[in-house]
Amino acid sequence: MKDMEKDTGIERIQKLLQCLQLISRSSTHNIITKGVSLNSNSKEDSAIEKIFDYSLNHYLKPITLTQVAGIAEMTIPTFCRFFKKNVKKSYFDFLKELRIGHACKLLQTSDLSILDICYNSGYNSWAHFSKQFKDVKKMTPSKYKKQFET
Repeated sequence: MKDMEKDTGIERIQKLLQCLQLISRSSTHNIITKGVSLNSNSKEDSAIEKIFDYSLNHYLKPITLTQVAGIAEMTIPTFCRFFKKNVKKSYFDFLKELRIGHACKLLQTSDLSILDICYNSGYNSWAHFSKQFKDVKKMTPSKYKKQFET
């Protein structure tokens, strides 16, 4: 949680999701609300949880809509509508933000080349990585990395 304070944007969201994942796996917990009905659909919640869990554990590998739709036990069109309705973005936009968040962390903390970071962030193409990085961060990976050089 303390690491989240210094992070911004995608990095902060990624750490929040990791914290939530740790909390959800915890065997000890305290109920802090009683008598509250959230009117949520536990089947939908379970599907979102499965999708997030799978995504956080596999985002550095190739992921297809067929795979994630299968995890959610939905057809591809149903999954795409479901995900967009619940997360307010397409699955591939979500996946892009996870991967670019990972790349940003590597750009800030490692001495790897930008090309190595591209491949270590789940991308197989420099051009695709660069385009998606600019889309999310509004700057090139090299310009982003220069901000953190001393």
